[in-house]
Amino acid sequence: MNYEEYVAYEPVLSRRVVAAVLDYILYFTLVLGYIYFFGKRNDQGLMEVNGFRHVFMLFLIWVVYFPVVEGTFGYTAFKGILDLKVVQERRSDFGFAVSFKRHMVDFIDFFLFGVVAIIMVKVSSEHKRLGDRIAHSHVVMDKEQP
Repeated sequence: MNYEEYVAYEPVLSRRVVAAVLDYILYFTLVLGYIYFFGKRNDQGLMEVNGFRHVFMLFLIWVVYFPVVEGTFGYTAFKGILDLKVVQERRSDFGFAVSFKRHMVDFIDFFLFGVVAIIMVKVSSEHKRLGDRIAHSHVVMDKEQP
């Protein structure tokens, strides 16, 4: 389906918020699972991981869940469940690169529990958060769903 056919410039804000929260809950659950299985107990009895190898693995979990899955399918687990899809403005863009750019600024978009992203989606005419502006993408309702 062509980009223009998808984009209706509807904010679908509540679905986007729910999907983002649930996606990050799933991500942090994966991180906690990694720490539980590969970590060591510290003096306080808490599990911890240290070293570049673990930082790399935690980053790899993020890359696989967000850019790889979203770049391949057009949505993450909870975007798919909520019938949301990421569409690219430029056909020449590679899905992984678009998704990587979108999520590299999540720390800004989700600052203060997502206030920055919510304000940007509400006030911009295209209903884009910062990540979507940088990546030239839109999050829309998936019209291919029955």
